[in-house]
Amino acid sequence: ALANKGERLYTVASQDASFGRLLIRALNTGGHLAFFQSDHKDVTALCGRSLELSRQLDDQAGQAAALRALAATARSQGDLGSARAMYQECLAIYRSLGDMWGIGETIHNIGLLTLYFEHDVGAAQQLFEANLTLWRELGVKWELGNGLARLAEAKFEQGELAAARLLLEEALDLASLVRSRRNVAF
Repeated sequence: ALANKGERLYTVASQDASFGRLLIRALNTGGHLAFFQSDHKDVTALCGRSLELSRQLDDQAGQAAALRALAATARSQGDLGSARAMYQECLAIYRSLGDMWGIGETIHNIGLLTLYFEHDVGAAQQLFEANLTLWRELGVKWELGNGLARLAEAKFEQGELAAARLLLEEALDLASLVRSRRNVAF
């Protein structure tokens, strides 16, 4: 019975764009929550359905949000090719929308994929530097601190210890300024 009600929701959503966009947001929110609970099956189901509906309704923001969660899940499961392809598609959508926050988040995620999973430190460094430029322009201190810490890791991996230390000191100062315990822990 519940499955039938779910199917009716999707039918209504595909016919009513306002309701469809609301359902897309709900599915993406549920998918992102599932990701942080390491429930990859639910991320795939919820965000996969959101992506399908977003494409049907030409909701680019919904597509990008679903793709970002699906890419992170693919990355977590070791499917790096799919993760990269979805992140690239996501980035292209955010660029077409002019969504600077989405662009910054996605570049950061591609940097994480590049550094930690593909072990291409030079390419990761370039991504993190581009990311920092964006966060500085936007004045987003929390994200700037996070990006500084990631760039410091890339510098450390390349043996640039003095540069890594300076970046980490700046990241720590910013983390203290915005009272981010998470960034202080980095």
